[in-house]
Amino acid sequence: MNENDTKRLVNKTEDYIEQHLADPITLAELAANVHLSPFHFHRIFTQYSDETLKAFVTRFKLERAAIYFGISNGQVTD
Repeated sequence: MNENDTKRLVNKTEDYIEQHLADPITLAELAANVHLSPFHFHRIFTQYSDETLKAFVTRFKLERAAIYFGISNGQVTD
């Protein structure tokens, strides 16, 4: 998989997460969305993003919550 393919995979994953923010999201679900096995999806995603999938999903949801609540200083937990 080349870098452009990997970027498309991550972008498609971000879109899926954004569309399902209120839902629990599983590795299997995300892998199926990009037509990969959970093992290969997790390996490729983690190499590209330098963080675990769980950390990415959590950070993504927190960033969207910060935008929703108008928090601009990055202190979502305050």
